[in-house]
Amino acid sequence: MIPKIILGKGARATRRLIGYLYGPGSANEHTDPHLVASWNGFAPDPGRSPHRNAKDVEDQLAAQLDQPVNMLGNKAPATTVWHCPVRAAPEDPILTDAQWADIARRIVAAAGIAPEGDEEACRWVAVRHADDHIHIAATLVRQDGRRPAATTTSAPPSTKPARSRSTSACAGSTPATAPPPNAPPARNTSRPNARARTPRPARSCAGASAARWPQPPPRPSSSPCWKRPA
Repeated sequence: MIPKIILGKGARATRRLIGYLYGPGSANEHTDPHLVASWNGFAPDPGRSPHRNAKDVEDQLAAQLDQPVNMLGNKAPATTVWHCPVRAAPEDPILTDAQWADIARRIVAAAGIAPEGDEEACRWVAVRHADDHIHIAATLVRQDGRRPAATTTSAPPSTKPARSRSTSACAGSTPATAPPPNAPPARNTSRPNARARTPRPARSCAGASAARWPQPPPRPSSSPCWKRPA
């Protein structure tokens, strides 16, 4: 999966996004747009309401998504829309609606939008209008009026893909800066004029710890560790 995250703001941000997802696309590339999943399992679907005007159903869907945001009035956050397109890799097979629905639920849970079992989480929908991808649209106010607890601008570390492939939230990956498990210690590349740490003094052969600061030469001793000067 190759996802990304787009944030939206403005009074009509949700309605514009829904209109785009159910519209023809910039080059008439959208085919059979419809819901595959939603926060409650029965959100209105403009693509599956043949006896109603599709624009009216789009208005209804956007209004239901925006309801928690509108309840806050002027205390609502500036950024209210979380949009996550998720595309299958070219080598992936064509997935069913049920498979895409499962992917969408896992993504919103991992991103903190709708943790599993949280009935007061943010409202969201997953729309499919092509064989190889879906769009997840969510509003960034929970149904209890609070903001999502986790960051929603990127994926959690456990689900974040390699930076070269995506900017969001889905597949696991080891960060590019992490060394291999058995790699040798990294060479010190600090600046030449940087202050160096004082090396830890060596222990005397008698087993006592050496002093932190230089000490006068020890007196001769009968210990085999010391040799009397000639």
